[in-house]
Amino acid sequence: MDIRGAQINMIGQQIRSWNVLDTNVLQAIDGIAREHFVPAPYRDVAFADMQIPISDGQVMLEPKVIARMIDTLALTADHEVLEIGTGTGYSTAVLASLCRRVVSLEIDPDVAALARNNLAEAGIRNAEVVENDCFAYCRVGSENAGQFDRALVTGSVPELGPLFLPMVCESGRIVGIQGHDPVMHAVICRGDDSVTNLFETVAPRLYNARESAIFEF
Repeated sequence: MDIRGAQINMIGQQIRSWNVLDTNVLQAIDGIAREHFVPAPYRDVAFADMQIPISDGQVMLEPKVIARMIDTLALTADHEVLEIGTGTGYSTAVLASLCRRVVSLEIDPDVAALARNNLAEAGIRNAEVVENDCFAYCRVGSENAGQFDRALVTGSVPELGPLFLPMVCESGRIVGIQGHDPVMHAVICRGDDSVTNLFETVAPRLYNARESAIFEF
């Protein structure tokens, strides 16, 4: 496989076509060797427009989806970012290339270890992978509340804001995926409680996410 050619095509044909045009974001994506973060059995499709399995239902989101979500965070070099769902560490590496510091939560110890190794091999030094249940870390009254400028949630939940918005400062924002299969949306939740739909997509649930009740009349 022509890895460099595949990376260029991914950025040009998938990511730019989804209105990811921020030069800093595109450069950050171009600077991360995606193939090194993809599980070995799937490296031949590392740059394909598809979700890639990790383990136990976890996936790497499509390149265009994670790129659009990161782009929508509107990161600056002084931001501190909370990532919920480290996975292999790919999105963590892109985030770390754009901001001052990333704290990334991963509940699966084996996946967390994999991500730490991938990030170390990629030379990423400003990202910390914390092995923890995100719902415990972000619980009501948590000492971690309000510490972050931005948050990225890479798995889905029924509703994003009530769960994670307290983790960011008043001027902060969260980007993630909410809703119920088969209709989910990537959304922005802001500190003023406003929510903006970005696009339709579907992603696996975060571990331990509680489903909101659905009533039929």
